[in-house]
Amino acid sequence: MKLELKHASFSYFHGGRSAGELLHDISLTAFSGEIVSILGANGAGKTTLLKCLMRFCRWDRGELLLDGEDAAKIPDSRFWKIAAYVPQAREEALTCTVGESVLMGRSAHLGLFGMPGERDYEIARRAMRMVGIEGLENRSISVLSGGQKQLALIARALAAEPRILFLDEPETGLDFRNQLIILNLLERLAGEEKLLILFNTHYPDHARRISDRTLLFLPGGAALSGPAGKILTEENLQRAFGVFVREARVEDGGAAFSAFIPVRISEQQGQKP
Repeated sequence: MKLELKHASFSYFHGGRSAGELLHDISLTAFSGEIVSILGANGAGKTTLLKCLMRFCRWDRGELLLDGEDAAKIPDSRFWKIAAYVPQAREEALTCTVGESVLMGRSAHLGLFGMPGERDYEIARRAMRMVGIEGLENRSISVLSGGQKQLALIARALAAEPRILFLDEPETGLDFRNQLIILNLLERLAGEEKLLILFNTHYPDHARRISDRTLLFLPGGAALSGPAGKILTEENLQRAFGVFVREARVEDGGAAFSAFIPVRISEQQGQKP
């Protein structure tokens, strides 16, 4: 699977008039087995970009191609077999069991009135095994911890057998252990299952840790796009977030890790939240 976003722009409209261009001339290329992180300040357009990529919002200009095919012309019934979406765990208010929730991921393959068969149940069980929650199948979603709920949502998306996985801040609100569980899982899904993964995050450290490519929003709606190691630098993060940033590097077991530390607010950006 090859995803190509070419010179795409998007504006919100209010009362029939443009409220200003939120995304400006965004381009991105990514392939199966890669992880793409999307970063930027609050309100920069991260979630809007995901909505546009998933066709919930329509580009003003530009195009999205999937294996060379215009994504806007792909029927919903086929698009949602190619792609799956994992929302933020805190937005889910389901009261069904984990098994029932994961089985919902098969809906794109069943149609409006289709009933799941034994193959669908087996795919759902495999999805739960893939994320390590097979023991929670009969537990209510409503009583899960934040980390367990996030894993259940990922399993539901995997039950669709997608080639592209979109995730909206999958590690936000989780403790250190659960953050690492999610990050390690995304790495495994890209490496072993060859999924193309695109995720929003507030954490440059996480993006640097697992991303092959990064799209970093700058003020004004433009974005930098390229290999994570080249995009996620002190200078670029300062431009994006309006803070002076220092990168610290640590080693553990022969592996090197980066930690980006915001040290002070840039005077040019002011004190606004």
